[in-house]
Amino acid sequence: MGTKTEEEAAKKGQELAEMEPIAGELVEFNWDRSLGRIKEIERFQRAVTVQAFIEIGREFQHAKASLKHGEFMKFVGDAGYNQRTVNQYMQAAGFANSHLGANLPLTRLRQLFALPEGVENGHKD
Repeated sequence: MGTKTEEEAAKKGQELAEMEPIAGELVEFNWDRSLGRIKEIERFQRAVTVQAFIEIGREFQHAKASLKHGEFMKFVGDAGYNQRTVNQYMQAAGFANSHLGANLPLTRLRQLFALPEGVENGHKD
C-alpha cells in the first residue's frame, strides 16, 4: 500500500489524464483552458519530482545505515549514481525529515543543494 502522498499523486495524475484535450484528439482550442492545463500539469509534475527526490534520498539514507563499511559506495555505483548526487539526495531527505522542506519546489532544492540544472533523477540529461 502506498503512502498518502503517493495515493494523492496517483489520484491527481488520473485527474490530469482525464482532462481534455488528449494528444491526438481534435477538440476546439481554448486559450485560457490550455494555459491552465499546462500550469496544472507543471505544478503536479514539480510536486511529484520533489517527492521522488526526497524518497530517493531516504532510501539511500536507509541503505547507508544498513550496509557494512565499504558496501555503500558499491551500492551507489550499482544504482547508477555518483557520490556527490547521492549526498545531495540524502541532504534533501534530511531537510524534509526536519519538516522544513517537504513542500519546496525542485528549483529551491537545487539552490539549497547546489544541483545543476537538468538533474532530475541523479543523472544529468
